[in-house]
Amino acid sequence: MRIGTGIIGWGAIAENLHAPCLSEMEECELIAVCDTREERLAHAKSEYGCEGYRDIDAFLAHPGLQMAVVALPNYLHGPTGVRVLEAGKNVVIEKPMSFSLSETEYMLQIAQQNGLVVTTHQNRRWDPDYLEIKRILNEGQIGKPLMIQSRHLGGPWKKTWAGSKKFTGSAPFMSFGPHLLDQILMLAPSGPIHVSGILKSILHEHDYFNSYLTFSDGSTALVEMSKGNRLKAFPRFHIACEKGDLMVMIDQKQGHWLHKRIDGKEMEIRKIPAPPEFHLQSRPFYSNIFSAIRGETPLIVTPEQGRRYVATADAIVRSAQEHKTMIVD
Repeated sequence: MRIGTGIIGWGAIAENLHAPCLSEMEECELIAVCDTREERLAHAKSEYGCEGYRDIDAFLAHPGLQMAVVALPNYLHGPTGVRVLEAGKNVVIEKPMSFSLSETEYMLQIAQQNGLVVTTHQNRRWDPDYLEIKRILNEGQIGKPLMIQSRHLGGPWKKTWAGSKKFTGSAPFMSFGPHLLDQILMLAPSGPIHVSGILKSILHEHDYFNSYLTFSDGSTALVEMSKGNRLKAFPRFHIACEKGDLMVMIDQKQGHWLHKRIDGKEMEIRKIPAPPEFHLQSRPFYSNIFSAIRGETPLIVTPEQGRRYVATADAIVRSAQEHKTMIVD
């Protein structure tokens, strides 16, 4: 069964990732797009032959539409996700799911009551370096993590809405930052999190954040993101565990390198395979979504995980504003 799918918002992420990915998948039929700009609708229709709508209600009434992808600026994610679910459609929302915890919880409630899928596009869970880290940790080679550091340090923002606090909430924190935080939360134990956060400006408004998280088992994580750096070589991950360390180093020319040191053994250094093309990386994510809609498998990126992310992100922002530690249940 092919899932009739539409995209709300025909910007760069839709054009370069979602549409190419979905249009090549046998499980999906890309049938509609919604955008306020006629030239963007014309482009989508010429490329993929899908119907174009400027009105979201007309889009949601399109015959055969079963799922919508919300690919709008961040501040519109929550309100649009609610409208899609209230119309009885499954929904994939670009990260973050919402700025509001109450809005996120309302979406989870609607989805549960009506048997709908709601999830966040967390495609970076399939990054090759992250998958390798998870594999090593899951095999128990070096014991449980005690300290995790995750960094993404890059150059200045290009002039797009993604660098605007108005549209993203807190610039890098709410654009690429959700990927970093989601990855860390997937490595962390359940239970309360003590959260401390910093948001500041280096070259542009709110182009830097870091957050320090303490988990229920006493392990900690430092998550750092910057678009205010001139140099771009940095350790992507450093994880200290009970029996050894893992580190992923990034070199812009030579790629990603895994350093593994297990107590009593020699250091192992090896190159990690490059990630697939941008739009291909989302295939396993979407395959799981379509399977979940058909009732065949559970979601990998669950709405409850999306809620935990929103609650943690909200605590980071409040911590930065109030200069004190917050607790996420």
